[in-house]
Amino acid sequence: MRLNELVDIVKYVYNDAFKEQPVDTKKTGEYIYEIEYKNEKIKADRSVGNKYRLTFKSPDETMEKFRLYIDEANGFRMYTCDISNFIDLTESQIKNITKYYKIQ
Repeated sequence: MRLNELVDIVKYVYNDAFKEQPVDTKKTGEYIYEIEYKNEKIKADRSVGNKYRLTFKSPDETMEKFRLYIDEANGFRMYTCDISNFIDLTESQIKNITKYYKIQ
């Protein structure tokens, strides 16, 4: 399971993009984490099987930054015209992201 790695990805990307560490990180369910920042709360969860999801308050600049980082690591644009407030990832994509950005 790559949920802990997904939480680490959130912390890495947010810090790299916005120069801010999380205010709080808490486990709210067996497969659900909430990472809270001053102006944002991002939910990381394992939705089904090997599918994982990042959920944002709204589709705004924060989510767009995450998409750019994810696309860069995976080598292709996943979400070219999407207005949802979440990003779905597979275990393989999470592994690619942690490897690409050297996230431990």
